[in-house]
Amino acid sequence: MRQRAAASKADDFGYEALMVRSLSQNHHDWLKANDARSQLRRLWRALFADLDVLITPMSPTPAYPHIRDIPKEDQINMVDGRRRPASDTYFWIGLAATAYLPATVVPAGLSAEGLPVGVQIIGPDFSDRRCLVIAQLLEQAHRAFTPPPAYA
Repeated sequence: MRQRAAASKADDFGYEALMVRSLSQNHHDWLKANDARSQLRRLWRALFADLDVLITPMSPTPAYPHIRDIPKEDQINMVDGRRRPASDTYFWIGLAATAYLPATVVPAGLSAEGLPVGVQIIGPDFSDRRCLVIAQLLEQAHRAFTPPPAYA
């Protein structure tokens, strides 16, 4: 693993390179990364002093076919007509996950192809119920889940 991490270029942000580097980092590097996460959490707390929740995209694409049987580093999605690693879609969900914040996804509409598009409701620390209540209110007032074509 360490040899693969050493061969991984620091500017390679592909899924496999990131995973190899993160899984093989030493404790000192993990502590530095965790300190950065703590600073990020303080910034989120400051933001939520003035906001109840933050609503963001949950993905840069509409729903895409399930690709669970393919290794993550080989998963590809089409984004604006270009082939992109599926891991590129993790950015938006990473906003909440990196800082251990609760987030709930709700339907926002349909793409031109009729595929679901969602938004995520991110809340402050320990506000899972708040995110769920906001999601319920949005579904009642705007749009509830509608299965896409060929949903199984």
